[in-house]
Amino acid sequence: MSTCIHPVGDIAGIAVTAADWNQKILAFIAKVDDFNIRGQRDQIAHPGFVAEYKFCPYCGGAIDRLGLALMTYAEAFDQYHTSKPKA
Repeated sequence: MSTCIHPVGDIAGIAVTAADWNQKILAFIAKVDDFNIRGQRDQIAHPGFVAEYKFCPYCGGAIDRLGLALMTYAEAFDQYHTSKPKA
């Protein structure tokens, strides 16, 4: 019997596991920030969307986001902007 490697969310159309979530959500926030700045003067592609799962889409098991120490979009946004160097 195989065990399910639960994806905990979807970032820009790609399923992400708990091991990669925090790193990838921070990288996504950086892309959104770049889009918001450069998108005002250049035509660039939209970075996509984020979906945070409450249940595994493969096996239906509940995902304990707090127990896995997964950042929410809002927490990642705050962390990115507090650590971002001021221009």
